[in-house]
Amino acid sequence: MNAPKRAFVDAIPSGARVLDIGCWNFSFYKWCVSIGRTDFSHFGIDMELVDLAGAPSGYHFSRVDVQRERFPFSDAYFDAVVVSHVIEHLASPFQMLDEVFRVLKPGGLVYIECPSERSLLFPSMPFKFSECCSLSF
Repeated sequence: MNAPKRAFVDAIPSGARVLDIGCWNFSFYKWCVSIGRTDFSHFGIDMELVDLAGAPSGYHFSRVDVQRERFPFSDAYFDAVVVSHVIEHLASPFQMLDEVFRVLKPGGLVYIECPSERSLLFPSMPFKFSECCSLSF
């Protein structure tokens, strides 16, 4: 079910600058392309160094520890910010959220996605436990 995410993407104006926080695997960019929205400038930040060899043409990536570092962008730079499945991994998300609103233009759009209480019912991963830990939060 992607209805809220689809509504968010549909509301982003053509030519917008979009920041994807936790952009591992460029999944938001790929999803936008899959629904025909190829008219954004995509920027991504992540704590981990992503495989830039697989980066889409024109994608802008910066390695940032979102709990401790300022984002390397000027104030009011982005039209939209995506934070998908990042906030639940942070001990203190306030530094990141302060930065989200610093780099977002007035009237800009924010999409935050995280697990709900329903994820408590998910079983633990039955394989690669040392890598994946658990789906339950």
